[in-house]
Amino acid sequence: MFGGDWNESEALEVYFPDEDVAAMLTVLNIAHLKFEDVPGFNGLAFEELVNLAVLCDKYDVVHLVHPFLEWYDWARHYVYPEYVGPGYPAWLFIAWTFGYRHSFGLLARHLSLRVEVRDNIILLGNGYDVMASYMPQDILESILEVRKNTIAEMLKTCYDLVELALEGPVCQLKHTDRPATEKSNCSSIILGSVLGQIKKLDLYPHPKGTQTIGSCVLDVMEHLGTVNPTPIYADDIEKAIKVASDHRRHSFGNALDLKEVLTSSERPHHLCTLSYIRYKEIGDIVHAMPSLVLSHHINHMNEQAKK
Repeated sequence: MFGGDWNESEALEVYFPDEDVAAMLTVLNIAHLKFEDVPGFNGLAFEELVNLAVLCDKYDVVHLVHPFLEWYDWARHYVYPEYVGPGYPAWLFIAWTFGYRHSFGLLARHLSLRVEVRDNIILLGNGYDVMASYMPQDILESILEVRKNTIAEMLKTCYDLVELALEGPVCQLKHTDRPATEKSNCSSIILGSVLGQIKKLDLYPHPKGTQTIGSCVLDVMEHLGTVNPTPIYADDIEKAIKVASDHRRHSFGNALDLKEVLTSSERPHHLCTLSYIRYKEIGDIVHAMPSLVLSHHINHMNEQAKK
């Protein structure tokens, strides 16, 4: 532990006033071959495993502990997502220290989707303060950056929808046999439905930036996903979709084609809603979130796994 230029390398006694006693005792028992005093199979609680990881990282003794970690299954029951009990975000530090790359990436993404920011405190939905956990270098910053960028992109999609509706006309009517005022009326109805729904989310008339939104990515996605621009004759379109869907479910022969049903002259505004539904998809934004695991995380864990 204290080879090289450490001052303690020549001392007869070394004090560790700030270290966890149980973790230090485990490391010393291994180092001095007192294996009978090492915790046995599944012998560590989660908090004890965290303390051991902190000690191993600080004093670079992973090579001593790693074999026992595997032999005695000290970590297996705490691998994310199997363990989501008290303090589970600290698994990131355990994975970082001992080289568990896969679960490190899974938990980092999980946190990026679920962390909230309230009064500069980073929380999970159950009120757990993520900053109270040991965290590897840069990972918390990376999680917050991806969260911010994802929410910003979802908000932009939402405000782009508002701008498109304001610019108008947005009605996609193709039938020439419809009244001249119908297209204008449809555009007005869509605009009103968009503005009304955005206002209910407190996002209009004063646009919000990411710094004012404390909710997690998943909550923002759910709320923005409720915005559903409504065209004229929306009830007829909904009924047509249900008819086609029911027919497909109960028919083994010529299935009723949804597009054919919606493009009938009785329901000429189907594109006014379907084009918007495709336009406002925000699930793809969340799905395309970049990896939280940076190159130096990968390199570090690869090296740790070899010890």
